[in-house]
This record gives sequence, structure tokens and C-alpha cells, in this order.
Amino acid sequence: MFQSLNHLNHSSITLNKVINLNQTLITKTLKTYNIKNKILSSYNLNNVYQKSYYTTSQKPELDTTAFKNFLGLSTLKPGEVLKLNRNELQALITTKDKNVIQAMYNHAESISRRYFDNKVYLRGIVEFSNECEKNCKYCGVRRSVKNVKRYCMSKEDILYCSDVIYNNGYGTMMLQSGEITNPKRIDWLEDLIKSIKIRSRKLESKRFNRPLSECKGLQIALSVGELSSEYYQRLYDAGARRYLLRIETSNPKLYAKLHPKDHHWEVRHQCLLDLKRIGYQTGTGILIGVPYQTSWDLADDILYLDKLGADMIGMGPYVYQPHTPIGNYWKWTTGRKIKNEKDQEDYNNYLIDLTIRVYALTRIVVGMANIAATTALEALSSTAREKALQSGCNLVMPIITPDEYRKEYALYTGKSEVVSHREKLVKLINKINKEPIFFEWGDPLPHTLRHQNNN
Repeated sequence: MFQSLNHLNHSSITLNKVINLNQTLITKTLKTYNIKNKILSSYNLNNVYQKSYYTTSQKPELDTTAFKNFLGLSTLKPGEVLKLNRNELQALITTKDKNVIQAMYNHAESISRRYFDNKVYLRGIVEFSNECEKNCKYCGVRRSVKNVKRYCMSKEDILYCSDVIYNNGYGTMMLQSGEITNPKRIDWLEDLIKSIKIRSRKLESKRFNRPLSECKGLQIALSVGELSSEYYQRLYDAGARRYLLRIETSNPKLYAKLHPKDHHWEVRHQCLLDLKRIGYQTGTGILIGVPYQTSWDLADDILYLDKLGADMIGMGPYVYQPHTPIGNYWKWTTGRKIKNEKDQEDYNNYLIDLTIRVYALTRIVVGMANIAATTALEALSSTAREKALQSGCNLVMPIITPDEYRKEYALYTGKSEVVSHREKLVKLINKINKEPIFFEWGDPLPHTLRHQNNN
């Protein structure tokens, strides 16, 4: 029932209003702190870490022949970034040829190896509030949902979470919430960011016996919605350096179907431009498999991410959420076809396949951006994230939100059941012969060089 992607083959408007930023392709890998061995010997939780991953010389060759032939290429070098066009992307999103699909995944993996070797970075997410002014039609914490207990964690609770994140070796703390735009919230966030930076620098100084002046502490990432350029600048000045704001779709007409009339695609796009201008490592992403979306939309989305020059890409499958307009539409269209557990499994497998195709193609086109294997995949299958990490993704984002709050941050069905224990993630990463990286920020080189050139 859900084995074909042909239902996505419809026409769609092409992408408008994207900036023409040429992303420099760099063959160097990120420089890392010279403390890795010290970390592994001193950190008491690393007994689950085993060096079972391949060294560069041991990595098996990946077969990309079917992918090369599908595109009509005479040669295809491992790690070669390809600027595919819209038609090629759409054809690869919808092909049924399993050999082509696997070869495509293999080539995406070869690009990840080129830029990141076998490294997987970890970033801890704290969903500090589900209060939101917005009413996005697909979201489980939209303003109109009445059966959600609203909360905002205290500063003390969030600082405790920052200790957990640092002591687990995650280099970055992602502060995520619904969108609240009043001045009081911005003042509070400014103070919180400064406090986390000070606190985590002290932890680093103590752990590694370094002078406080040499300690960077946690990298701070934010995902708190559309704000004014002035507010973005204030949070940057407070110490935040990464910002995730999903465009959701590059198609303004589809965006209008997913949001109320007072939400505008152009505003969201301008926010991304403001974030890049200020100097944030700018992250964005899309919903994959959302109602009304076509395969042409997904092709345009990949081109948008490339032209924007996104430093981090966080995108995932649309997972049904009740009590929302889009959830209700999905239930009475796609959802009504699911009669039993086998139907549900087939649909989940279809959605996983579609999502990983988009991950792989994004890696192939974009090159070096950090791409997260989203936690939403785990709600569909316990093995989906490891497949994503073998098909272009190089980042996982464990959820550190305390249990008492986590069940109320229900963006989609099954989210609260996703487990992000450190030991489990390390075992998952080791299982696929990759290396979890601790106590590093993992900044992408293109952003680092742009930042240096602007100073």
C-alpha cells in the first residue's frame, strides 16, 4: 500500500526568493582539540565506548555504480559533491530501483567520510517551554491545543540540564521552545545564555585543569522561532552562536496550507537571512511527507538548502499528531488506509525510506553542512537513525528534557517515548563502525572560514 512514491509525482511551483550564496568546497577536515585521549581515559561513562570503528585505511569501498549509471555519468569519485538539477532530484526521490537507492546512500556516505571521516557529533536538546504564540496547523503544541499542560522550566532546572549535557561530553546545548516574542522572554534568554556559558566554562576548567580564560564551555544553539533582527543580535551578543529555524518548505503555497493566514513564508525566509548576516551558524530544514507535499517540492527544498548555504540541516518525517488541522486531514486521507499493524509498518517504512532519500540527496548536493539524524525517525523504527547515519547524516541530538516536562512537549505522536540515553547512542554509533565525538563543538568549516574572513 505504501511501497510506491508515485503519488508524489505532481507539478509544483518552483523555488523563488533564494539567495545566491556559493558554498566553498573544502577538502580539509575540522581541526579538533588535542585532548581526545585525555577525555576517553578520564570520563567514567566511556566504558561503553569501544574503538570498533574503521580507520581511514580500513574503510570498505562503497559501490556507487548504479547511482553513477542512473545519472549517466562516465566517472564518479568517492566524496564528489554533485550539483544535481531539479529533474534529477525528483527522479531519485521517486525511483523504485533498489540498487540505485542503495548506491545513492553509499555515495552520500562517501561524502560524509570525506568531510567528517567516521565522526558523529552529539548535541543535547532541552525543550525548556511549550508555550507558543503561533498556531501552525501541524504542530502538537500550537496555541489552540487545549489538552496540553503549558510549562516553562526554571532557570535553575535548565542550568542543571546544562551540567548534564556538559558532563555527558555533548559539545552543544540546544535550547528549544515554542515561539514567545515579548521583551521579558528575550531578557530572560539573554541572562540564561550568559549563565550557561559561565557555568560550563567553569566545568571545563575543573575537568581539564585549564585556566578559565582558555575555556570555551558549551556551544549554545537556539530554536525559539521567528524574532526581530534586533532580538537575534541581542541573543548572539549574549553568547548564542547557532540557530535552528526550519523553513518547513521552500514552496510558499504549501507553506500557506500548513500555517494560518497571519504566518508568511517570506517573513521566515527573511529571518534566515538575518541570522546569516549576524553571524549565526544557521540551521534550517523541512517536513518530509507532510500532506499536500509533492516530490517536486522535495527537489526544490534540497535546492533551497544548498542556495541558502545552511550550516546545519535538521529535517524529519511528518508524524501524525492528533488535535491539529493537518493531523485531522492526514487521518481522513492517508490514515484511513491503515487498518492493522502490517499497514502501519508499511507506512512507517515508506516514510523512513522517503526521509533517508532526502537526507542522502541533501548530503550529495550540499556537501559539508552538519545534517542531523532526527529523533522523529526513532518514533517510526528503532533502527532508522542508524540507517540515516550511514546515508549522509553526521549528527544526533539526544533529548535531555526532564521527564516531568517531556511528555508535554508532544510535537508528534510517539515523541515522548524516544529514548536518548548516552550509552544507547554510543552503542548505536559504534554498531555502524563510527566514532561518537565528545567535548567538541563540531563547527562546519565553511562557516568558520566565512566568520574569519569577516573579522
